Amino acid sequence: VAYAGAAAKDEAVRLLLQLRAAEVRAVMAFDNRSFKAQMRHAEREGVKVALIIGEQELADKKVTIKPMGGGEQTSVKAANVLATLKTMLGV
Repeated sequence: VAYAGAAAKDEAVRLLLQLRAAEVRAVMAFDNRSFKAQMRHAEREGVKVALIIGEQELADKKVTIKPMGGGEQTSVKAANVLATLKTMLGV
């Protein structure tokens, strides 16, 4: 889970906990790294899909889902992110 901004970090932590509660392996950088550094961290961790929360996503109550191996990113309602992610990952 990657975020941009302090308000987005709070939402990212909530999403991370939701994913872990659903037994979906999830990682997040907690040390206030830049967005670019967070994405590099995700690559090093071998993440298949990045969930991105920024100011626009917060305003729209959405989460952007970005396949790390390439492919088109998409935005989904925050309430639907877990189901969408499970479908994408075949979990």
